[in-house]
Amino acid sequence: MSRFADHYSSFGTGELEGSTDPVQCPTRPAKLVVFKAKHDNSGKVYIGFGDDITTPDESTNQTAGWPLAEGEETPALPIDNLNQIWYKCDADTDALHYVIYN
Repeated sequence: MSRFADHYSSFGTGELEGSTDPVQCPTRPAKLVVFKAKHDNSGKVYIGFGDDITTPDESTNQTAGWPLAEGEETPALPIDNLNQIWYKCDADTDALHYVIYN
């Protein structure tokens, strides 16, 4: 049995359309998620944990999103549901992909 099967019984993928306003991810049960910015995005995508997510501005705050340049991905994030994550983009044409593990 693989190490994956020892910890997760299934996985799923999805895509999220770009928005310059904070957007909550859809409701999908998960144990772990990895996000990846679309390879041809024109700007960055920011991942956060609330509707108050902001674009990093080199100040100390607790709302700055994790920036992803085109093609970059997050580390694996342990969560209970995809809807715990919020995102926003530099451009409405940017997009984000994800894979969830259950």
